[in-house]
Amino acid sequence: MVGYRQVSIYDANSLLLGRWSKKYLQLLILLLLSTLLSACAPSLQYTKEQQAEFEQTIALLDTPEKVDKWLANNFRYDWELVRRNQRTNWNSFYEFWVHGIQYPIDTYYRRSGVCNDAANFAGYTLNKAGYKVKILTAYKEIPPRTPTDVHTVCAFRDKGKWWVCGDTRNHFGLGIGGPFTDLKEAAKYSISGKLLDYRVDERRKGF
Repeated sequence: MVGYRQVSIYDANSLLLGRWSKKYLQLLILLLLSTLLSACAPSLQYTKEQQAEFEQTIALLDTPEKVDKWLANNFRYDWELVRRNQRTNWNSFYEFWVHGIQYPIDTYYRRSGVCNDAANFAGYTLNKAGYKVKILTAYKEIPPRTPTDVHTVCAFRDKGKWWVCGDTRNHFGLGIGGPFTDLKEAAKYSISGKLLDYRVDERRKGF
């Protein structure tokens, strides 16, 4: 008669955890590779001529009004990305590590993205024009958090006040928001609902 080794609950849990650990390790490697490729993309994707065209256009967008108008005419909000985000229910984790935040040159050529990308493009452009800028992320006080509970805009300083540009939610293409006495007031303006918290420059990329 063949004997069978009794498997304890500890052994079974260890085996199960080992399998899960392997899956998580594979996922982590894929995420790291995705992040590395994203970081290298701007220098690999575009020719010198394309980079020159991008910089020439940026130089022409030397006021907040011009930046806002360019985004209104050229930028398409990527709702499919938001739907994928909602299906995975990974929220910011998915957005940061799978989609990532586009470099401004990516936004220029792709002509699409989400609020992070429009805000980052506006911030990069206004920074080049000499404005003091902050990438402002506001969190709405409605648990649990979903992708629509977080919103990012570009805040810039002019005439001693803060203003908002590159807003894809409430005021996109309708002009510049403001003036505001501080960044908290600008954050309240940028999000629908009661403000829970806000962060400065956590979604800034490329400048």
